[in-house]
Amino acid sequence: MNHATSEPVRRAMVTLSTLDVPPLEALTFTGSDGSFGFTNVPPGRYRLHVERDGFQQAWFGASTPNRPPALLRLAAGDVRSGITFRLRPLGAISGAVLDADGDPLPGAEVKLLKANYAGRKPTYATLTHALSDQRGHYRLTEVLPGSYILMASQSGSLPSPEFTAGQASPVRSYGVQFYRETERLSAAVPVQFVAGKDLEDIDFHLPSRYAAPLRGRVRLPAEAAEDAQVQITVSAQEAPGVAQQISRTASKPDYAFTMELLPGPYLVAARLVDSGQEYQAVERIELPAGGREISLQLERGIELSGRVEMEGGGAGAPFRVTATPREALNRGAVVAEVKPDGSFTLPDMMPGAWEVSVDPIPAEGYVKGMWLGRDDVLNGEMVLAANNRATLRIVVSMRGGIVTGKVTTSGATPRLGRAFVLLAPADKLAQNAVEYADDAGHFEFEGVRPGRYRIYAFEEMDPQAVGDPGFLKPFEQSSETLEVPEGGRVTKDVPLIPANAPAAPRN
Repeated sequence: MNHATSEPVRRAMVTLSTLDVPPLEALTFTGSDGSFGFTNVPPGRYRLHVERDGFQQAWFGASTPNRPPALLRLAAGDVRSGITFRLRPLGAISGAVLDADGDPLPGAEVKLLKANYAGRKPTYATLTHALSDQRGHYRLTEVLPGSYILMASQSGSLPSPEFTAGQASPVRSYGVQFYRETERLSAAVPVQFVAGKDLEDIDFHLPSRYAAPLRGRVRLPAEAAEDAQVQITVSAQEAPGVAQQISRTASKPDYAFTMELLPGPYLVAARLVDSGQEYQAVERIELPAGGREISLQLERGIELSGRVEMEGGGAGAPFRVTATPREALNRGAVVAEVKPDGSFTLPDMMPGAWEVSVDPIPAEGYVKGMWLGRDDVLNGEMVLAANNRATLRIVVSMRGGIVTGKVTTSGATPRLGRAFVLLAPADKLAQNAVEYADDAGHFEFEGVRPGRYRIYAFEEMDPQAVGDPGFLKPFEQSSETLEVPEGGRVTKDVPLIPANAPAAPRN
């Protein structure tokens, strides 16, 4: 039923999932009165959840979407009835996009951004967006509770009222603006969105600024065809979601290009595909108000060969190696399937920084090491030189550690031990891992990379906050530290961080 109105919710999808490997699911939809049911269910352990457009997902045993779900245990002949889900309606953020004089800007784009990680680097992901109407009004719907950054931008240019007769009018454009009224992402003020409460009057006033010229020239390799055409792409670095991306084509005789851009930081990429061979150049720049000139040297892509090795037993898995460029535009990841002998080849690898991963990793395994020649590249990015001749060696160990324990509770109010248990690596080589503790507080992580960790147990946690680089810092005093040896088993009791517990202020 609707949590706000107590009315039944029809056509909601209800999913009953086993905890077996691989998991099996049964689906059904609620009727006009909100009822649902499953028949002929085998004995076992299950999770039950429901979802419907316009509402937050709800899980069996979780009083709010930020509480961990409970297990539904069914024995032979069991009949469970009277299970009720109260779906919380999603909210909205609305406001207006105006110019500096307060006039509406139709067609402006407003984005909702969430702090996240791209590989091992903090970034922001675009969750949803909306365009302003003729009155400049916008509305972002189906917004989950949480902390967000709001960004507004308007494409296109404006004629300048100040120009000399017979000369081209200087170009003015609307830049990117973050809430509240800043052009820098680092200075943006996060918006705290609470369930069931719409946010209104979140307005933007976009100033217009004069563009500055970016002039450049591309230097081609000697073997490139005389009639080759180079694609130039420029992306504003203070605009997550690749807003303000501009493309041009440079061609003979001099392969020069000119763009009019608002001053600020940009990533400039040149790309050429000639006779099946790819070339690329990438450079970060800061464009001043007076403009700038740059030169880009195209480098040839190379084939990077390598090998995946297994340690600690286990049959060789059908691994896949993925290399993702850290600074490239209009270029996706490079993927190679690992052969039975462990060898692989990544084609068209451009000089520059790459992030490399291997999957699928067995539950008990982890990536132990990664070397490009003699250079250890597991702790960060792999920087590939144009003349690289080294091979990539990846070692997957089947001797990951196991971390088990129990969530402990205190205080006069009795609490279940059920919690979100989060294992955070101190060296940030891996993403934070999350497991559910059961009603008695027991939890287990397997395939844990050896190293030092902090472990937290939250009675209530925003699932989206797991990827936020600064989320855990205020709760460190309520965590426990541990050291996990290779192939070892560590048991640790962790105190429960109650819902709405005050966090220590961030430094």
